[in-house]
Amino acid sequence: MIDPTGLVQILLLEQVVHKIPPGNINLARTGIATQDSDYTASAVPSEARLAIDGNRNSDFNQKSCSHTGGNEPAWWRLELKKKSKISVVVIAIRSDCCMDRFKGAELRIGNSQDATVNPICGKVSAVKGSNYLFCCDGMEGKYISVVIPDRHEFLSLCEVEVYGAKPIEGTHCK
Repeated sequence: MIDPTGLVQILLLEQVVHKIPPGNINLARTGIATQDSDYTASAVPSEARLAIDGNRNSDFNQKSCSHTGGNEPAWWRLELKKKSKISVVVIAIRSDCCMDRFKGAELRIGNSQDATVNPICGKVSAVKGSNYLFCCDGMEGKYISVVIPDRHEFLSLCEVEVYGAKPIEGTHCK
């Protein structure tokens, strides 16, 4: 959503609005998304690419969320066009059910294609809502991964936005 000042508004963490100034480009939109498997028990599409389609709708049945088939570890990975410094990652998870599945998820950034080995930017210790902001403080890498380690789980991401090294106004990421 764009407000009258031209700032893109993102709904995050308990309905707090953070503003992404013009010039901060969502790097995820031009990347390539993959995941450990696709969920096949539903006619609703579940491919990894749906998490970077620009649609923040968090109802899985609206066909804008990725969904893995349930593995250990469950993972989703974004390959950027080039190695980049990352300041902020915004993730919207499925809100129509199953939000507790996201507990323990790790956001990793680095240069390895292996989603489980890159350095951790942040970890979800408690699930509170369907939108998450990760401050990555200029971590550098070509791959952004979301991993649920140490348990058999489904992973469903409805939108992943990745912003480069510019600080984001209105967030605690500075």
